[in-house]
Amino acid sequence: MDRSRAFALAAFTAAALNATALLGSAALLAPGLPPHPPAEAWTYVREHLVAWRIGWGLWMAAAASLALFYRAWGRAVAPEARLARHVALALVAVGLAVDWASEIYLLSVPPVPPAEGEVFFDDLAFERAAHERYAFLGMGVAANGLYTAAGTVFFLLAFSDRSPFPRGLALASVPVWISGFLLCGATLLDHHPGVEGLTVLTIGGFTAFAAACGWRYWRRPPRLDTL
Repeated sequence: MDRSRAFALAAFTAAALNATALLGSAALLAPGLPPHPPAEAWTYVREHLVAWRIGWGLWMAAAASLALFYRAWGRAVAPEARLARHVALALVAVGLAVDWASEIYLLSVPPVPPAEGEVFFDDLAFERAAHERYAFLGMGVAANGLYTAAGTVFFLLAFSDRSPFPRGLALASVPVWISGFLLCGATLLDHHPGVEGLTVLTIGGFTAFAAACGWRYWRRPPRLDTL
């Protein structure tokens, strides 16, 4: 398989998995996330533990597919700018590590014996909610910020004279990077409506962009002989 088709497959895979994770978040994770009260959220998690873990597993798969997309996109957008490409991919690698660490923490829910009583359960729920805040910061600020920074680097490289990447397609990614940086701010400020809305915009926008890349490179691939 040539490299253009390989990039198209990576793009289609990333689009499909990120769209699935976004839908899975609404169906499987939302009742266990803020702004629901900690005790109510944790009750949902404990009663739907399999669904909860599947939901975060989908996000882990989506993050891995995103990293593979970036790797293929870097080769397509900047075949000769190796240093800039490697720097951007290093940002993605660190972001993926933080992302997975945060998601592994969130899907690991320790059992609480029912016999311990409601007050004890509520105390543990509030304690876990405090710890979860760090996981959300890891995903929404650190990982998302690094992914967005790397995407911005590739976007800028697309406008270099030697880049074979279609500039119109690169321009279509602008809303993704804008909403990605805004999502960092909303997460940092713990603004739940903003986080929810900007997550949909960022993931939805990325899904559309990745699907467009896949469609463009599968049907009419630019020459990538220098890759």
